[in-house]
Amino acid sequence: METRYYIEDWLEGALEALARKGPQAISIQRLCESLGVSRGSFLPDNCSQ
Repeated sequence: METRYYIEDWLEGALEALARKGPQAISIQRLCESLGVSRGSFLPDNCSQ
Protein backbone atom coordinates (compact mmCIF):
# COMPACT_ATOMS: atom_id res chain seq x y z
CA MET A 1 0.00 0.00 0.00
CA GLU A 2 1.27 3.46 -0.93
CA THR A 3 1.82 5.97 1.87
CA ARG A 4 0.26 9.36 1.22
CA TYR A 5 1.86 12.51 2.54
CA TYR A 6 -0.41 15.39 3.37
CA ILE A 7 0.32 19.09 3.63
CA GLU A 8 0.48 18.69 7.39
CA ASP A 9 3.24 16.06 7.01
CA TRP A 10 5.37 18.46 4.95
CA LEU A 11 4.75 21.32 7.39
CA GLU A 12 5.61 19.16 10.38
CA GLY A 13 8.83 18.03 8.72
CA ALA A 14 9.74 21.62 7.86
CA LEU A 15 9.07 22.86 11.39
CA GLU A 16 11.13 20.04 12.90
CA ALA A 17 14.03 20.82 10.55
CA LEU A 18 13.75 24.52 11.33
CA ALA A 19 13.82 23.90 15.07
CA ARG A 20 16.79 21.50 14.85
CA LYS A 21 18.99 23.13 12.22
CA GLY A 22 17.64 26.61 11.41
CA PRO A 23 16.36 28.09 8.14
CA GLN A 24 19.17 26.62 6.00
CA ALA A 25 17.66 23.18 6.67
CA ILE A 26 14.46 24.05 4.81
CA SER A 27 14.60 22.82 1.22
CA ILE A 28 12.48 20.40 -0.75
CA GLN A 29 15.43 18.03 -1.15
CA ARG A 30 16.19 17.95 2.57
CA LEU A 31 12.53 17.55 3.51
CA CYS A 32 12.19 14.66 1.06
CA GLU A 33 15.24 12.99 2.55
CA SER A 34 13.86 13.33 6.08
CA LEU A 35 10.47 11.93 5.02
CA GLY A 36 12.05 9.20 2.90
CA VAL A 37 10.22 10.21 -0.28
CA SER A 38 11.11 11.46 -3.75
CA ARG A 39 10.82 15.10 -4.79
CA GLY A 40 7.82 14.15 -6.92
CA SER A 41 5.92 13.59 -3.68
CA PHE A 42 5.95 17.34 -3.09
CA LEU A 43 3.90 18.16 -6.18
CA PRO A 44 0.51 19.71 -5.28
CA ASP A 45 -1.40 16.92 -7.08
CA ASN A 46 0.02 14.48 -4.55
CA CYS A 47 -0.59 16.66 -1.49
CA SER A 48 -4.09 15.78 -0.31
CA GLN A 49 -6.03 17.46 2.44
